[in-house]
Amino acid sequence: MAISTKPTLIPLILILTIITHSSTADTIFSDLHSLRSHSPSSIIHLNQTLINRVLKSTPKPFLIIFFDAVKLHNQPEPNLKTIKSEFALVSKSFIINNRNTSLFHKIFFCDIELGESKHNLIRFGVRALPDIRIVPPDAKDLKLDSIPIVLGDYPGIAESMADFIGLRTGISIGAIHRPPIVTKTQLGLVIGGFLMWMPFVVKKVFFFKGNGMQFGVEGFCVGFLFTVVGLLLSLVTRIVVKMKHSAMQRVTMIGVMGVSFWAVKQVVKLNNWKTGYAVHTYMPSSWYK
Repeated sequence: MAISTKPTLIPLILILTIITHSSTADTIFSDLHSLRSHSPSSIIHLNQTLINRVLKSTPKPFLIIFFDAVKLHNQPEPNLKTIKSEFALVSKSFIINNRNTSLFHKIFFCDIELGESKHNLIRFGVRALPDIRIVPPDAKDLKLDSIPIVLGDYPGIAESMADFIGLRTGISIGAIHRPPIVTKTQLGLVIGGFLMWMPFVVKKVFFFKGNGMQFGVEGFCVGFLFTVVGLLLSLVTRIVVKMKHSAMQRVTMIGVMGVSFWAVKQVVKLNNWKTGYAVHTYMPSSWYK
């Protein structure tokens, strides 16, 4: 009597199918986590291959996609550079708030450069920029099933974006962690500049009046000012001249000239206070008062 083996093949096929799908999902999630961790902005750059892999995986995460055009970043409209920086704030804040929760692998923030593939314009139905879409895990048609994010016309775009995402996905982004107005480095420079400026204001604490004599702090302060001028000169000759953004280049040059002028002025005034000697007659008399 022959025994049929067909029924035993069905469970085997189902098991192999489940294992294959599970392996594919694990791989794509692992790749997305890796790409996110290696991105300075925590935004994953999507290409056609990666998009197709995500769409074919089971299960799928939510994708929050920013449609970018780098060539438009320097134009005031549609203000893509600012909006993308707000988008990056939402992405970073989500990671900070949910790194140790089960939500961490459910949303990935991504961008697509439209200059790389015009096909994506049609595929997602993008007609104008800025355009940001939520792609749900059950999306079949990217044009019909993706959800455009409505941006508020007021300050706090990141907060508005986070609220919209939370409302449509059911996943809370959490508080937006904006960088401080003054960074630690900038605050250190301000404090350092203030400490260096104080000795020149209160000379009789720090400096000795008269030729051929000085306190140690005097040489330190003057030497520091000369060092600052030298470093600023290096900054101009090696970095500022290579800047592509003309407005930033001009602002930096004006700042360098202003700081250098102030430093030289303080040294000239200090020398006049110690010795009574005016360095050159063309120097403004107000410097020696």
